[in-house]
Amino acid sequence: VEHFRQRGEEDVVRAPLPLDRDAERPLDGRVIVLDAGHGGEDSGALSPGSNIGLSEKDCNLNIVLAAEKEFSSLGAEVILLRDEDKTVDIYDRMDKINALCPDLVLSIHQNSMPSSTDITHIRGTVGLYWTESGRSLADCVAASVSAALGRPQRETASQRLAMVRNYKFPSALIEIGFLTSPEEFEVLTSPGGVERTAKAIVSGVLDWYDTQKP
Repeated sequence: VEHFRQRGEEDVVRAPLPLDRDAERPLDGRVIVLDAGHGGEDSGALSPGSNIGLSEKDCNLNIVLAAEKEFSSLGAEVILLRDEDKTVDIYDRMDKINALCPDLVLSIHQNSMPSSTDITHIRGTVGLYWTESGRSLADCVAASVSAALGRPQRETASQRLAMVRNYKFPSALIEIGFLTSPEEFEVLTSPGGVERTAKAIVSGVLDWYDTQKP
């Protein structure tokens, strides 16, 4: 933990703790916040075909719940901003992570494109960040997910999104895939695909910790 003063007030920044990847529980002592994007009245992107009944909010939650188990098994204290299908205001999410000041934050989302585009050729995983501390986190997690799912990795990009603009800790938003891509939709909604995605997210975080070594 590092302390500094800004505008006359003391603030706190979480610096990455050293990690022994070979340890039985390498994430002991880490506090990780997982955000399942959307929820409740906010469905997020819709799946192809109105009869399928699965939207982005469902995919996000399924992946986050699976990732929670993986992170917990490695010793992390995992905090979910939602653990069921409910509406959570974006400002409430921001206030909560600001109060927690965790080691890192990952917000899980899915991408989509309008039907007027060629959805058969637009696909892949992308990591988004705003503060510089989130750049490598976004890149490591997106790279791990894209490799695990056999999907293209799109270029990591900077966007001033609500969930990634807190400078106190590394944070990234990961767009796992395109719900409007039939092949990616099939992966994202299958039990095996959800499990592979969750494991890849954890592996990406461990990869990120490797990059933080002096």
